[in-house]
Amino acid sequence: DGEEVLFARPGYSLVGFSFDKTSTEPEYLPKDIVEVTMKKDFILYAIWKESCCYVENGAQFNGKNVNIYYTTLEKAIDDITSGKVKAFDGRYKVVVTADCQVNNTIQISKNVVIVSNGAYTISAGEAMSGNLFVVNGGVALTMGNVASDGVVTTLSVKGKTSGMNSLVKVSTSGNFVANEGLRLYDNYASAGGGIYVEGNATLANFDVKNLSAENGGVLYVATYGKVIINGTKFASSGSVFANNYGGAIYADNKSTVDISYA
Repeated sequence: DGEEVLFARPGYSLVGFSFDKTSTEPEYLPKDIVEVTMKKDFILYAIWKESCCYVENGAQFNGKNVNIYYTTLEKAIDDITSGKVKAFDGRYKVVVTADCQVNNTIQISKNVVIVSNGAYTISAGEAMSGNLFVVNGGVALTMGNVASDGVVTTLSVKGKTSGMNSLVKVSTSGNFVANEGLRLYDNYASAGGGIYVEGNATLANFDVKNLSAENGGVLYVATYGKVIINGTKFASSGSVFANNYGGAIYADNKSTVDISYA
């Protein structure tokens, strides 16, 4: 009769339905139309898979905010970009609940906060090439602990020693915020093993390890890029190096880097 139904199971994502109660793969996807020719009652069994993240308060049902769970981080961000989930308090908040593997560049096109509710890792899969995250112009990506949450956790981002670019690329007029609790490690890029900045970045008390590049082992600040670094000591956080220039930081012509340890 067209009545809306919400299928929810905390920690799991609904991937579809099957007539076979033992099936682990769906015959029908959510929102598929099921044509039934049999003239008797039947049962469709929900197929659930363990999620790696959820969008906090990503939907409303019966007047209440509910979390939307995903088996991949790519799908969560895709649904944010396409407007399939709603913003809460003017932002989209993704909470990582298990280790997530990423095989395609994640394009950030809306204001997104990514945090962890434990010690979990977002890692580049074998098929990954290019940048792991790209922050597009006019939007912000925040990673690590959010002070207002009052919770201290560890969110790690792991790259590859070959075959990809920076873990985070910040495009012109884009903004990236790295907070305490974020850890970038195990990546090589031609420029900026950890972060490549054309826009703006604020880096506060986050951790790095085993990052390298031809130029800018941790950070490459391109022309007109602006970076504020507060409380992060790259050299004491693990091995970082560059084959050419900027073992930790490479700042291009007309870029700005402001460093403090207050």
